[in-house]
Amino acid sequence: MDYLANQFGVRRNNSTDIQEYTTNIIEKICNSLYCGQILFIYVELYSPDVEDTFLVWFIKQLWNPLISRLLEQLSNQDPSIRVLAVIAVDGQVPEDCLPQDLYCGCRPEDFDSTKILEIPLETWTEEEIRNWLFNFSGLTDPKIGLSISEINRMAKSIFAASYGGLPARVYDELKKQLKDVINYKFEQYSISQ
Repeated sequence: MDYLANQFGVRRNNSTDIQEYTTNIIEKICNSLYCGQILFIYVELYSPDVEDTFLVWFIKQLWNPLISRLLEQLSNQDPSIRVLAVIAVDGQVPEDCLPQDLYCGCRPEDFDSTKILEIPLETWTEEEIRNWLFNFSGLTDPKIGLSISEINRMAKSIFAASYGGLPARVYDELKKQLKDVINYKFEQYSISQ
């Protein structure tokens, strides 16, 4: 909450009333958005337990009031403001952590913006990591020029370091190894100049 408040310049009063604080943040967000903008809220949770009430609070106290307020505000305006929230959870969300009535189905006709849409991430295979490196990393660009065998070794290394392809670990390892390659290539370039 404090992060969102800081991003939108909302100061926490000495009051401990979390609802008032949340309402002030929602108002500030709504008043700062204008036609064509996208608001992206990203929250990372590490292994919520059964007693964790954050997801219920997020939906009922922040998300739904925010969406309702935006819809009310936009009823007389161009409704091209987009709001997206991603809650990345490291592991499974316990069933008791979020009531079933707050989940929406996966089919397009079941979508409900007042509920959570679960998008599970599957583990990556070494081949998928290799394909990503070849197709999207830019490592085959002549300016970087990694060979096929170097990219294959990198894919094998990333897969091993990611505990068998866990998505969050693949992401972290991709970032680390791509940064290392870029730094190494930059040093080589600097030395040759």
